[in-house]
Amino acid sequence: MMSDDRTELVRNELLCFLQQKSMVLQFDDLVKIVVDFYTCDEIKGAVSSVHDHVDSRIPQYKGADKDKKTVSELLKIILNPAMKLPSYVAADIARLPPVDVNHLDLSALLRELMMLRSEVRSIGSLRSELEEVKTTLKAVQAHQPATVYVGTHMPAADEEDAPVGPNSGQSKKTTGSFAAKAKDLQRSGMKPVKTKQPVFGTSATNRIVKSVDTVRTVDLFVSRLHPLTTTTELIDCVNTVKGDMSVTDVQCNKLQSKYEDLYASFHIAIVVSSVQFKAAIDLFSSADVWPVGVFVKRYFRPRNGSNDTS
Repeated sequence: MMSDDRTELVRNELLCFLQQKSMVLQFDDLVKIVVDFYTCDEIKGAVSSVHDHVDSRIPQYKGADKDKKTVSELLKIILNPAMKLPSYVAADIARLPPVDVNHLDLSALLRELMMLRSEVRSIGSLRSELEEVKTTLKAVQAHQPATVYVGTHMPAADEEDAPVGPNSGQSKKTTGSFAAKAKDLQRSGMKPVKTKQPVFGTSATNRIVKSVDTVRTVDLFVSRLHPLTTTTELIDCVNTVKGDMSVTDVQCNKLQSKYEDLYASFHIAIVVSSVQFKAAIDLFSSADVWPVGVFVKRYFRPRNGSNDTS
């Protein structure tokens, strides 16, 4: 008899492990872990628990790989969105298999590591350029002239109190200040002029000129969808999720799923303004905006047919 109470809690460590890890582990890896860890009696108990809530019956397999086939059928039922199962919980955590690095999605981890390595290389390049600028600046300072007067001579000490040139109206104070500044420059040398960093305009009122509109694409991998889901439905879902955010274009492509009769997977490309790129990633990667059970993560495209993102 199928249960309509979706909040029902049932204790079964094996089914709890399958429900939770089916969203992060590969199908075949998950089956192998369960078969290697749990006993035959525990697998039979899980089958009995599932039979209490669904009409679908799992065949009684025979042979050396009967446990593997049974666990595969259990996992198919758990992944099937049409099956209404309770939430399984674990009371004995010692009966939950440990998952090591061999069962993780290493491809996504390697992509992140290669992107980090590319950023570190960029920082090293900037450091070498900065050292070149420092060396050039020191060379310029070393070749600065000792005086700032061209075509004339430095005022002598006894000339500071006398009028300078035919214009006798030039005061002693002005002559003395020029001589003092020249002596200071001769002592300390020319100091480098600090250049102001460039800025990006943020004014919302000045509309006399207009900047170039630049866009970026947020790529998402969406899975665990109903097998009959269409691209039009996903585009409508994105337009509902975006709210007030300005989205230039939405492209949706269906991907090849391992079990097409159980679920569907898509690649969604959402084009937004470069200014809203970070906000768009945070919005479309939030669990609160997607329906219950839908699996969403970033989608990374290969560059030039290579995995080297550097």
